[in-house]
Parts: sequence; structure tokens; C-alpha cells
Amino acid sequence: NNKCSIYSESKSETIENTDLGSITLHVKKKGNHAELSWLLSNVSDDNGFKVMQSDQPNITFPNDHHLIIGEDSNSDIWENLTPGTHYFRVCESLSSSDCGVYSNEVELSWD
Repeated sequence: NNKCSIYSESKSETIENTDLGSITLHVKKKGNHAELSWLLSNVSDDNGFKVMQSDQPNITFPNDHHLIIGEDSNSDIWENLTPGTHYFRVCESLSSSDCGVYSNEVELSWD
């Protein structure tokens, strides 16, 4: 009859926002260097970014990297790359020794 006779106790729970945002990395070959640029979605640029390069995939900090700090910093140039395959990735810099959100990884090859 649309009536309840027994009720459970009331509980509440706070669910954290799990959307950490994203960084989308684009890389172009120019001679023996790579021009990198990235787009942010709900990611803080307060502490800058770490731009990483490796000859192995699945890059994580502290691989060979540049630290990019400054307002509207969304690009970098990686110069004097040797022949072979190189992987690039960017992360949100949380501190000198920690990354937040990572970008996609981009693979490029030089002859």
C-alpha cells in the first residue's frame, strides 16, 4: 500500500571528485628537434609542467626532462635529438619531485 513499516538508519557519504583533468600532448618533428605543445582540461598550471623524453615507452618522472614554469606555458622544444625512436610526455608539476596528471605519450622516429 505504498507504506513502509521498517526503516533503515540514515547514512551519508561524500564522494570525491575523481575527474583529475587531462593534458593532451601534440609533437611535431622539425629537423633534429621536436616541437611540443599541450592543451589542458581542468589541470592547474600553478607549478608548471615537466616535459619528459625517453628512448623507452611508458615514461614517468624523473626521466630526462625539462621543467617549464610560467604563466601560459604550454609548449617546449626538444633540440638535437639523435637518430632513433623517442617518446615524449608531459605532466603537471606538483613539486620538484612529484607529478600530478600525465599527458598521453607520443612516439616519434628520426632516421
